Amino acid sequence: MIGSQLITDRNRAWVQAVALIAMLLLVFLPSVGHTTWVLATYALSYISFLTIPPEERCLYNLRLPNKKDIKVAIPLALLGFAMGFAIWYFLIGATLKQPSNVVDILTLPVQVVLAVAIVYFIHVLPQEILYRGFFWGYLRKFKASVLLTFCIQAILECGAEFHYFSRPPFAFAWIQPILWALVYGTVAWKTRSLWLSALVHACYNSMFVLFVDINL
Repeated sequence: MIGSQLITDRNRAWVQAVALIAMLLLVFLPSVGHTTWVLATYALSYISFLTIPPEERCLYNLRLPNKKDIKVAIPLALLGFAMGFAIWYFLIGATLKQPSNVVDILTLPVQVVLAVAIVYFIHVLPQEILYRGFFWGYLRKFKASVLLTFCIQAILECGAEFHYFSRPPFAFAWIQPILWALVYGTVAWKTRSLWLSALVHACYNSMFVLFVDINL
């Protein structure tokens, strides 16, 4: 694998720690645009991946899902899609008194819906790689309990989504980050695959495209 020969057993831990810290810093730097953060996180993720022996990848939820995992994730993904629509339409749209701005999803071609889901999957995957992947595995590697890891990743992601706290007037807005971090964490925990937590994450975030005319 390209670059793997540059990472020895001696510097493996240092490289992984520096890459993880860099990914975390990028999250909390307000001057970094989303596109820049996505590209930088993918690059740092590749570096981190090179530091993980194949036998340890399960700790980081870095494995392809099997049929059983997919059967668990698909209903959760559909639930995320439905809950996202319900939250944005009935709660936020009603609160802002702008439900008429909502695009009727039934009028959209299937190809458009799939394209939106794929785009959002690409955009949310770095978050899953950071919180439910390398950060999760880093804690587990140092013998942190699953429950502690589960809670810390949710709190960390909630802190990174600080912009929700300045969005009045609906109280549910500030609850969303930690609530969904717990949901995504549950998917990763039960399936051991961050690909599936990213799928659920993307299904929920896909709802944003239906509310592009609502200025929060």
